[in-house]
Parts: sequence; structure tokens; C-alpha cells
Amino acid sequence: MKIINPLENYTKDENDVVCFLGGAFSSSNKWRNDVILFLENIEKDKTLSLDKLVIINPFRKDWNTKNPSDEDLNNEIKWEIKMQNDSDIFVSYFDKNDKDNLPLSLFELGNNMINIKVKFGNNKINYRILPYAHPDYQFFNDLKFQLEALTERWKTPITLESTEKNITSLASKILESYVKVSK
Repeated sequence: MKIINPLENYTKDENDVVCFLGGAFSSSNKWRNDVILFLENIEKDKTLSLDKLVIINPFRKDWNTKNPSDEDLNNEIKWEIKMQNDSDIFVSYFDKNDKDNLPLSLFELGNNMINIKVKFGNNKINYRILPYAHPDYQFFNDLKFQLEALTERWKTPITLESTEKNITSLASKILESYVKVSK
């Protein structure tokens, strides 16, 4: 497994299965760290070979949240869009405290649903788009019903899943998707 962090150069190999960890930045990077740790333990235990898995982690510890320069913001956005476009699996996580990034997180989810649908078609979208939310996320039901309405129109199921107060279910779903994509 390879982990790519912000602004690192990365060119997708034809055998790579790229998973972008999109969503909440609100309070910490804990959920991303938990997902990565879970996957690293699977790899360490040799439970499953993750040699083709590339995790794109857009979280930056050094990010100036109060006043990023236009250049920094532009570079970050361009990098994230490129990484999202290279993704085979797109995770969108909505944290219970995610208020500041809500419009951006919703935009990324919608944009990537369309990108993945165009790239892979309806028959594979349900394991390539992984929307998750903390069960106490204030807009959980709104988001769930919007996704159901859209996927009903597309005739393909994408379901908002709850993390049930831990992130293991999300990490397990990434593994399941990785196995399907890497075949």
C-alpha cells in the first residue's frame, strides 16, 4: 500500500487502485488516520495483499486554515482535483462536527459521483463511491434521501452508510471495494 499526501507528485500506474479519502476536515484528521492504520494492519498481518492500493490523503497538518494564500489554495485545489480524477474509489466522509466544509464536501461527492459514473458505468458505481457519515451528523437523513433519489434515477444503488461511532465499517468497505476493483 502506498499513501500519497498533498502536493506529492503521483502518476497512476495501470495496476494501481486509487482511493481518495474525501470529506471532513473539521476537527482533526483522526478518521483518515484510523482508516490508514486499519489498512496498514491488514497488510502487516498479511491478511490481504494491498500492493496495488494507493491511498490519497488530502489532509495537511501545515495548512493555514485562517488565511491560506491564493497560490497555496490554487495548488491544493488543482492537486486534489487531479487525484480525484485518477481515483477508482472515492470516499466521502461527513463528520458530526463538519459545518465549515459542508458545501465543498457536497460538491466533491456530487462531482465524483458523476466522474465515476462516466468512467465505469452504472454497474460498478455502487462500490466505487463510498459515502459515509457519523450517525450524529446533523444532515444525515437529508444526505441519505438525496443520494437515494439520485441513485433511483440512475438505476444504481449508492447508500449513505453510518460509521456507527467508529470508522472500521468504512475501512472494511474500502477493502471490499479494493478486492472488486483489483480483479
